[in-house]
Amino acid sequence: SVDEPYKNIYKDIIFTMIPIIIGQTFYQISALIDDVLYGKLRPYLNKCVIPLEGGYCSTEIEPMTPISEVDSKYLQVVLMSKYFLDYVNSCSYGAKMPRLGTKDGQKALIPVPPFEEQKRIVEKIEQCFELIEQL
Repeated sequence: SVDEPYKNIYKDIIFTMIPIIIGQTFYQISALIDDVLYGKLRPYLNKCVIPLEGGYCSTEIEPMTPISEVDSKYLQVVLMSKYFLDYVNSCSYGAKMPRLGTKDGQKALIPVPPFEEQKRIVEKIEQCFELIEQL
């Protein structure tokens, strides 16, 4: 359950802001199907994928396992959005190789509309990309 201060209303859609669920911190980090993998190193490159199969990744990749109320593809869309990129750029550290710190990643809030709305958002974005590919 999320505290009331994190509840928001946007265009008649009630959504909740939740903290990101950051994965493990040991050297070889396991990644599961449906995890969202986020590249912490040089986050302005916007590296974010959903693996097709389980495996391992380096400590520069954060595996995020969405809670049951969050669709993996929706989480990927939010993590690649200007909203999240602006947040990441505001708290990245390191001049030559900037990175998002784990603690800053854990402080990030993700807008979470109802599950069916998440699916609709992802579907609409995928339709837009299909149109772009036809150009």
